[in-house]
Amino acid sequence: MNWKEIYVSFNGKNFMYKGEKIFKPFLEALKFHEPGIAPVRDESGAYHIDVEGNPIYSQRYTRTFGFYCNRAAVYHFNEWFHIDTKGNRIGRLSCAWVGNYQENACVVRYPEKEYFHVDLNGKRLYESEYRYAGDFKDGVACVKNWNDHWHHIKKNGSLLHPIPYFDLGVYHKNFA
Repeated sequence: MNWKEIYVSFNGKNFMYKGEKIFKPFLEALKFHEPGIAPVRDESGAYHIDVEGNPIYSQRYTRTFGFYCNRAAVYHFNEWFHIDTKGNRIGRLSCAWVGNYQENACVVRYPEKEYFHVDLNGKRLYESEYRYAGDFKDGVACVKNWNDHWHHIKKNGSLLHPIPYFDLGVYHKNFA
């Protein structure tokens, strides 16, 4: 069975393949991601399954999300962090929220709402903290500073350009 052809039912509790339900129903099911792993939640907690519907590790969490760059965001006991495909926590970083990895970097937020980016091991990419930070796309991310101005930054935290904006988006077809 090709995991790319498995999809989540409209009620968000079943997996479908060629129009038929597969596996048991879950309390919550999210779509499969590379390399063929899906986040689910049942009475035992949240975890990830393979394309046969089997758990890929024994740990259980409060919430689990899809794998990106071989890491998945999880929420457990009022703490956010990332795990590997064996269910093991990556790094010691404890956050109020973590995003998904994009381009081997991830946005995280500390409890006082400071946003910044970390690498695949959970290490900070730069020292600055922002009111908000978006994902990296083509090596550039949008950040909002504490004066409510937006900038584009590179992965090392340096500004792409010195001009602050009142609103800013990611680059697409050479325009932001």
